[in-house]
Amino acid sequence: MIPYGVPEKLKRGLGSNYYDVIKAKLNERGIVNRNGTPHNKQHLSLILGGERHAPEVEEVIFEVYTENVKRIFIDAPELGVPIPPD
Repeated sequence: MIPYGVPEKLKRGLGSNYYDVIKAKLNERGIVNRNGTPHNKQHLSLILGGERHAPEVEEVIFEVYTENVKRIFIDAPELGVPIPPD
């Protein structure tokens, strides 16, 4: 489960269009909900907010977060954006 206080940091790192990226990765890996259908935006929001627990989905969320942070702060240093402190 995503711990208290972490969702805000995740949302900042994921950006505003996180749903499409996360959903694409879930579909790519064949990760579906218990009914066998793709996760919808509301359910992903509940998981990201720490209100629901889905380990496979949380793993994808953290992976997308890590990719975004790396892309923004490490792969694009010419932007002059400082690396945020932990």
